[in-house]
Amino acid sequence: MSAAAKALSIAGTDLRRLYRDRTALFFMLLLPVFIILLIGLAFGSQGSRLRVGVVDPGTGPLSTELEDLLRHSPQLRVQSYGSVSALRAAVRHQEVLAGVVVPLNYDAALATGQSGEVQFVAGAA
Repeated sequence: MSAAAKALSIAGTDLRRLYRDRTALFFMLLLPVFIILLIGLAFGSQGSRLRVGVVDPGTGPLSTELEDLLRHSPQLRVQSYGSVSALRAAVRHQEVLAGVVVPLNYDAALATGQSGEVQFVAGAA
């Protein structure tokens, strides 16, 4: 009998024994699948949408459009804040990952051809 035939014979015998041992099958096949499923359910939904904060004191159409674009992004979950200090506190306490501060004169600056500088707030790494 060749070495390959011996190896196949041993493998076949081991597979038959494993098939008869239902407990071993459970721990080798089903338990890892259940663990992966539970971990995916627990942590998978948190990573799908990033939590970000927005401070938008302006009422112009351009600042509203910017905030709407952020809110409708499938990757983001947006939370509004009334002040920059409240947003910074939320980032510091990890309520949100980061934040965007739209300046009060955002619409006026863009209307005159200036840059509307939006501030990005992030926590320390």
